[in-house]
Amino acid sequence: MYRILLAESDPFCRLSYRKMNVWEEYGFEISAEAVNGREVLRLIEKEPFDLLISDIKMPVMGGLELLRTLRSSGLDLAAVFISSRTEFEYAREAMILGAKDFLKKPASEEAVGEMLGRVRRSLGGSDEAEVSGIVARVMEQIGADIGRDIFLHNVSLFLSENLCRAVSMTEAAENMNMSRDYFGKCFKRRSGKSFNTVHTMIKMEYAKTLIDSGKYKNYEISEKLGICDPDYFTKLFKSVTGMTPTGYKNRT
Repeated sequence: MYRILLAESDPFCRLSYRKMNVWEEYGFEISAEAVNGREVLRLIEKEPFDLLISDIKMPVMGGLELLRTLRSSGLDLAAVFISSRTEFEYAREAMILGAKDFLKKPASEEAVGEMLGRVRRSLGGSDEAEVSGIVARVMEQIGADIGRDIFLHNVSLFLSENLCRAVSMTEAAENMNMSRDYFGKCFKRRSGKSFNTVHTMIKMEYAKTLIDSGKYKNYEISEKLGICDPDYFTKLFKSVTGMTPTGYKNRT
C-alpha cells in the first residue's frame, strides 16, 4: 500500500475522506493526519510517506509554504493539493512547485479515485519496473516461460499490477475470464506450482528489496504488500526465505 499523509484543518473534511472506500481500491491508505504544515513536517521526520494530500489554506503553515519548505529541504515527496474555486492561483503555484495534481473542494469519491489513478501511474515509474522485473525473475526461477506462454504472460501482468494488494486466486481467474478451479489447474500445469505459492514467492522477493532499501519497518512492509497482520508477514517471509525479516536485514 502507498502511504498517504493527509493534511486538512477541518475535522469534518478529514472524516469524510476517511470514510471513502476508494483508497484501498487504488492501493493507497491514509496512514497519518495533520492539521497544518508544521505538523506535517514533524510527521515526515518520524516516518516515510508516499503521498501528501493537503489543503492549500491551513492555519500556522499553509500548503504552499509547506511545499516550498519540502522542496528547499530537497524532499521530493509527491503532493496533491485541495482548493476551492477561488484559490486556483494558489493551485497554479502549487503545480509550478511540482505538485502532482489538485482537487476542487468538495472532492467527490469519484474525483479522488481518478486522482489516485493518475498519481499511482506517476508514482509507479521505477517501482512498477522493479516489480515487473521481480515477477519475471521468479517466473524464470520456477521454469515458467512468460515469453512464449500467453497465459503465464497475462498472469504475470496481473501480478505485477496488483502485487501490493491482497488479491485472491478467484480475482485472478475472473481477470482471465476463467473459473477459479480451471484457472488454478492451468496455472499449476504450466508453472509447476500453485498460484498462491508463486504469488507469495513474488511478494517475499519484493519484501527483500524493501528491506534492503532501509526505508521501511517490518509492519510498513507488511502493509505495503497488502498483508494486514505483520506476524503473518513474518511467518510467510520465513517460510520462503528460511529467515525472519529482521534476520534477513541483519545478515552479514
